[in-house]
Amino acid sequence: MADIGIYAPRLRTGTDSAPQQCLSHLIEQFIPRDKITVTVIGHEDPVSRPKPLGDVQWLSVPRTPWQCERAIDNADFDSVLWYRLTDRVQPGFLSTPSVLWYHGDEHWEIPHVDGRAKSYALRVLEGWRMMQFDHVVCVSDDLRRRVADRYPWTPSTSTVPNGIDHDVFTPVETTPHLNGLDSDTPYVFHVSSFDPKKNPQGVLRSFARLEQDVQLVVCGPGWESNTQVREEIDRLGIESEILFTGWIEQQTLVQLLSNAVATVFPSLHETFGLPVLESMACGTPVVASDRYAIPEIAGDGAILVDPEAPEEIAAALDRLITDATRRAELARQGRKRATTFSWQHTADQMVNVFEQVITTSATHDSILG
Repeated sequence: MADIGIYAPRLRTGTDSAPQQCLSHLIEQFIPRDKITVTVIGHEDPVSRPKPLGDVQWLSVPRTPWQCERAIDNADFDSVLWYRLTDRVQPGFLSTPSVLWYHGDEHWEIPHVDGRAKSYALRVLEGWRMMQFDHVVCVSDDLRRRVADRYPWTPSTSTVPNGIDHDVFTPVETTPHLNGLDSDTPYVFHVSSFDPKKNPQGVLRSFARLEQDVQLVVCGPGWESNTQVREEIDRLGIESEILFTGWIEQQTLVQLLSNAVATVFPSLHETFGLPVLESMACGTPVVASDRYAIPEIAGDGAILVDPEAPEEIAAALDRLITDATRRAELARQGRKRATTFSWQHTADQMVNVFEQVITTSATHDSILG
C-alpha cells in the first residue's frame, strides 16, 4: 500500500479555485481505496479543516519552510503530491519523491493577465521549481507538450485529465428561479470568474451580434462590477438582455446549464476547460474556443470557433438557437464525450503515476546504495 502525502495548506472546499476543487474530488476518490492511503498536509487547526472530505487523515506542519520540509520528511511518505508552484516550501529539499499536478501556464501564454512583472517572476520561479519534482502530471496533452518544450530537464511527465461528477452534472428539467431570468425567452449561458483570458469582450460582442431574441446569462463573480464590462455593455446597448448571477449554488448551476439553449465559452487560453465538460454532461450544446486544450477536451462534442471572431461565434450560436435538430445532435455527442471523463478514472491514473514514481525512486536508491 502506498502512503501518499498531499501538500494542500490552502484547501477550502466550497469556495475553492478550480484546481483546489479538482484536488478535493481526487482526495474523495482516494479515501476508500485499498492500494493507497492519503494524508492532507497543511498548517490548520482541526476545527478549520474542510468537513466534506470525510475521513481523510490530516498532518499539521509548521509554517516555517525548513521546519515544514523536515516534518514532511519525518512523516515517511512514499510520495508527496503538490498542486501549487508558488508555496515557499521547496520539494527539492525533501528526500521523499515529489509529484506536481500542474494545472495552468497562463503566465506564459497571456502575460498581461497577472501583469508583466508578476508574469516574469512566475516564469523564473516555475523554471526553478520544475527541477525539484520527480514527475509532473499535466491536465491535458496540450499543456504537457508546452512543459516538455520549456523544461526539457523535467525527469518525466504524464497527462491525467480532470474528471467530472456525473451524479451532479446530469440533465435536469427543473427550471431555475432567478430574478431577471425570463422564463419565456431562451438564453445563452456562460460561466467563469471574470478574467481577461476568459475573453469577456468576445462573449459580449458575439452576443450583441445574435439575430435571435435571446437572453445572456453570465454566472460567476467579478463580471457585473468590472468597469470594462460595464463600458462594453453600454457601448453595445445590451444591458437589458443580460443577467449576471454572481456566485450560485451548484444545484442552480446545473439547472441553468440544463435549460440553456447553448453554452458559449470562447476562452483565449485554457489548459483544460471544466465548464465545457460540465455543459456537455448536462446535455447542453457548446460553442467553444478552438485554441489550446479545449479541442482536446471537447472532441466532437462542441462547435469550435475562433475566439477572436465575434461574428463566427454569433453565427454558430444563431444556428443552434434556430435548429433544434442540430442542438439535439450536438447534445448527444457532448454527453457521449463527457462520459469518457470521471474522477474515478482520474484517480486510477494518479495511482498509476504514484506507483511508477515510487518504483523508480526505489530502483534509483538501490543503485546508489
